[in-house]
Amino acid sequence: MNEGVKNKQRIIQKSAYQTVDAIYEEVFDPFLVPEKQFIGYLLSDGKPSTYESLELEDGTKLIPNPSSLIDNGVVLLPSQAVEYTSELELINDITTFIHKYVDVHPFYEKLTAHYVLMSWVYDRCSVVPYLRSLGDYGTGKTRFIQTVGSLCYRPIFIAGAVTPSPIFRMIEEFQGTMVFNEMDFDDKESDLYSVLVKILNNGYEKGMVVLRVEGDKTREVKAYKTFSPKVFSTRKRFKDQALESRIITVLMKQTTRKDLPVMLPESFWQEAESLRNKLLMYRFRNLRRIATEDKSSKLIGIEPRLRQTLLPLLEVVEDPKVEESLINYAKEFQGQLITDRGSELEALVFTKLADLFRQNHKVTVKDVARAVILDLEDEKFKPSSQKIGRIIRDFGFRTRRSTGGYPEIVRNDDQIKYLSERYGLETSPLSLSSLNPQPGQINQSDVSDDSDASSQSKSDQELAMEFSEGGV
Repeated sequence: MNEGVKNKQRIIQKSAYQTVDAIYEEVFDPFLVPEKQFIGYLLSDGKPSTYESLELEDGTKLIPNPSSLIDNGVVLLPSQAVEYTSELELINDITTFIHKYVDVHPFYEKLTAHYVLMSWVYDRCSVVPYLRSLGDYGTGKTRFIQTVGSLCYRPIFIAGAVTPSPIFRMIEEFQGTMVFNEMDFDDKESDLYSVLVKILNNGYEKGMVVLRVEGDKTREVKAYKTFSPKVFSTRKRFKDQALESRIITVLMKQTTRKDLPVMLPESFWQEAESLRNKLLMYRFRNLRRIATEDKSSKLIGIEPRLRQTLLPLLEVVEDPKVEESLINYAKEFQGQLITDRGSELEALVFTKLADLFRQNHKVTVKDVARAVILDLEDEKFKPSSQKIGRIIRDFGFRTRRSTGGYPEIVRNDDQIKYLSERYGLETSPLSLSSLNPQPGQINQSDVSDDSDASSQSKSDQELAMEFSEGGV
């Protein structure tokens, strides 16, 4: 065997690498030689150092990712690691930058600043929420995602004209924040729309992948990791309520401020780079700290999916006032989701089911179907009894044969209570049936309510109204 081939060193290209005692991140500075290098942070001494390449224990040579996407500004990296005075000052710097270039409610300036922080340590989280600017043309949606996206961890700016195939590779290759403008499509059957929906539905939770069949002659199934923060803009909300619950939405309005620049100046990108340099140091110092403190108890009363979504943001919050505001936001967010669910067919089916259980101890699927159909005006969208039966079973209720020939619904008080809260019914059917309780039935007066609105202070109510006006 040729000795040169035998001793040929294996070379791998990466944008980041971690060991037990060190974190390495790629940086880019067009005025340095070479332009792309590694900054290494040793956890033992807390000092960053520069490396042109890394020699691994198995003899492999690790070099920075040479992609032209970095040279052309499609992917933004820090240029160095820079000290920052304190986390609070860093938050204030980010908030000031956002305020300087985009018009949003002060609460969302702070919330977004914490989203930026979260993006720099997201790989320590099991789930990540998405951030969206929502509004019509001319409301600043694009400016918002440019401003916020330029500060996030390794942002990947994906143009609206991009074809589907590179998107998976870019996310997998850089494992950074996807930034996508105008994620509205008139053609819901387009390949790009289908790709983006798959990415959003699978990219919020660590470990989930998207499978694609690729290759011309040899068709091969490939798995792509799409787990990462995502910042995007839309003109409308998504119809999928499960997806909506993963999204932090900032409602954009036409600005009246006169101090905002019409076009982004060159200094914008220099300021953004300066903040990314400080945020790189934040990542070095906090990556191993995040997710060690459990703050989930502070979101008691928030439904599990939403609590799971917002917890990563709460983990990076240290300011008690911002923490309180975020908890208030979570309550407002949940209220909006309940309102949205209330307009669904499932909500109508449960409402009629609950009404019938208030009046009778014996309720059949046909009873519910008749009540639902009578309430719907449009003949085209009146569901069949079979469909309503499936919805009732999906709710978790069992059915059994009855003497009348129609399936009887087996009452489940725990499920009724849960669904009453889920769909925002003001009065649970339990409270009415408790006037004549059955053996073993829970009296509603014995059930505590953690969400007593009377305990909320006036200032909290005013704050919640403010946040509601800013969008959910």
